[in-house]
Amino acid sequence: MEFLSQLYWGEGIPEEYYPEIKKSIERGFAKKDYQVITICKGADQLEIYSGAASQKHGFRYDDKTVAGIASNRDEALEIVRRITEECFQKRGDADLKAFLKDRGV
Repeated sequence: MEFLSQLYWGEGIPEEYYPEIKKSIERGFAKKDYQVITICKGADQLEIYSGAASQKHGFRYDDKTVAGIASNRDEALEIVRRITEECFQKRGDADLKAFLKDRGV
């Protein structure tokens, strides 16, 4: 599992908890209500997983790139909207994968 160097964080997560939350996701012990936004490997662009999914064996070992972390589903959708808006402003299209790769892993 990789993380973008410039992760998107939900507003409901205090900045002082970022390192702890990131480690918990890497280790597969994320809180169930957290939402993890990853870059899709297939034709789709982004996927949203609940923290409970990160607790399943194998999740953290999958070849996933985490783009954002939210405290709930609504916040995750807001992050996806924000990514899409920033992508369109910078690139003039909605190629979220290319936009996020430019932000760095």
